[in-house]
Amino acid sequence: MNLPAASPTLRFFCEEPFQRFARIEGIASVEPDGIRFEYAMTESVAPTPKGSVSKLLPFTDIASIELRHHWISASKLRFRARSLKAVESYPTTDPCAFEIEISQTRKQEAESFVAAANIRLETFIRGSLAAAANGPQG
Repeated sequence: MNLPAASPTLRFFCEEPFQRFARIEGIASVEPDGIRFEYAMTESVAPTPKGSVSKLLPFTDIASIELRHHWISASKLRFRARSLKAVESYPTTDPCAFEIEISQTRKQEAESFVAAANIRLETFIRGSLAAAANGPQG
């Protein structure tokens, strides 16, 4: 299966972990070794800190990627982690997952992003299984 040359990207926001008292906005991109999240706080009831964050969630730490559509509100893209430690530094209310929100106008983009991310994740898993089956090389 051929992978696209350009890394798929998706604009997202996240309000839920802040109980709607703050909002982060950012871009997620599919990279060869994981999903990169670049984001900054754009709204807050307190003074908004300046600067942005860039984090890579490696495929070794991702158990699943799932898009959940909602009819009225924003869709949610959920990255379930293989361990609690994998997402401990992400803004999340679930200790086992990082969830971002996608506006309804980006629904098609989100579906394409998830398809590309899942292809990369499956390719990574297959490669890891093949390497394990072949044993240590030396």
